[in-house]
Amino acid sequence: MQQFIMNLPTLKEIEVNLFQQLHEIFSDVMIRVLEEIDRWLMEHREHARYRLRDTRQVTMSTLFGEISFSRRLYQDRQTGTYVYLLDQALAFDGQTGISPHLEENIFTKLRRLPTIA
Repeated sequence: MQQFIMNLPTLKEIEVNLFQQLHEIFSDVMIRVLEEIDRWLMEHREHARYRLRDTRQVTMSTLFGEISFSRRLYQDRQTGTYVYLLDQALAFDGQTGISPHLEENIFTKLRRLPTIA
């Protein structure tokens, strides 16, 4: 029995291992969700207004680490500007490279730090 117990991982090792696995699962699911939403937007956009121009990779830091995914770039025929419908639909700026939740989390933690006079 003692030898069996000695081969068990520590609670810390279990916690670290599970946390890493959850990061990987979150990243995979997040990428699939974002790319599926982007595909849906492509199919249901105003075709007369938005012309599909390109698909581009974006890398973004999230609470669970970095993710890279593809999103579609469109040209707005009314304004001539280029837009990512995914960014607009989900209210984020993909150019910043940081998820809105991570950004909010960072600012919340910074506000809790003691100020230096």
